[in-house]
Amino acid sequence: MILFYLSYPFSDNPDLRTQEAIHLARKIMKMDSNIFVIVPHITFNSILPIRIGAGRGLRCIRIAGAELETIERCDGFIIGCDRFDEMSVGMLWETAFARKIGKKILQVVFDPENDGLLALKEVTEYGPD
Repeated sequence: MILFYLSYPFSDNPDLRTQEAIHLARKIMKMDSNIFVIVPHITFNSILPIRIGAGRGLRCIRIAGAELETIERCDGFIIGCDRFDEMSVGMLWETAFARKIGKKILQVVFDPENDGLLALKEVTEYGPD
């Protein structure tokens, strides 16, 4: 079993994005039964929910630290959108970290005809630095 961390938008609409991430993780695991996908939306938001008010900043730091530690422990990393310009700031940070520590990075490829997951491709180019 190969463990992958799924990077996917979250903060713009946590409830919707969590459901989308779960749906995408299921599709990925159906494509390849050797892959198990960690969905941080479930893991961290349910344990350490971010609320407005006192303590929010410290809670966010704890979540970020736990997410980075999880990325370190996973075998690989999946970018949950097929265009870099669709990535949230959090996804960019997670991807930069995964790249820095040498994780295998895959990106989803969607079928534009039916909005379904078509494939996973390995990311080797990030454009000009």
